[in-house]
Amino acid sequence: MIIEQDITNTLSKIAAGSQVVVDIRTPAGQQTKFKTTYIGFLPNRFILLQVPDLSKNSKLPRFIKDKVSCTIRGLIEGHEGAVVAFISNITSATQTPSKMLVLSIPTQLQLQHLRKLARIDTHINIVIKINEHHFSGIILNLSARGALLTFDKVAELILKEDEYLSVSVTDKNFGNVDDIIGKVCNVKKQVRSIEVGLSFNDSSGEIVSQILKQILFV
Repeated sequence: MIIEQDITNTLSKIAAGSQVVVDIRTPAGQQTKFKTTYIGFLPNRFILLQVPDLSKNSKLPRFIKDKVSCTIRGLIEGHEGAVVAFISNITSATQTPSKMLVLSIPTQLQLQHLRKLARIDTHINIVIKINEHHFSGIILNLSARGALLTFDKVAELILKEDEYLSVSVTDKNFGNVDDIIGKVCNVKKQVRSIEVGLSFNDSSGEIVSQILKQILFV
């Protein structure tokens, strides 16, 4: 947890013009989430976000009101990258020089480096190639350091600990991602499937980080 004296320094690391996710939950249990642009902030005064296109979501206008509390998630780029999250309140909206939301400065922040991020449950379609055979599988969970894969059990699929696999992501949500390299840490045979624990090598770190960013900001 980042305390008050470090908030200015952390907010300044979110690049102006970058995308943030705004999550609004009302006391009545209603919820909406949208992406918008982080414009900047004035230390100890306010944060500015671009007003999203309200025509794309007819429900948004009734959520975006003064004093409404919301959770903001943004990305700090860098060597490893980090996700910053904080709770703020909408204080007003401006029309000039463009439509902007004015939010209060948070009293505390949470910062999570992607390298230290706990595994996230996923359902990402992949393919691996072994001895000229291609096997389709799924990434069940993912972190910057490793993943849990699952495949249908077939006679041709033989995996051993400490061997290296090249994984291609075929899920259209992530585009074509090839050559995620990892070492097999463990192989667990189920009744109809095989689960594989994979540890990524250093060269795959940036690719995996990009996938994690996409997952976190859906």
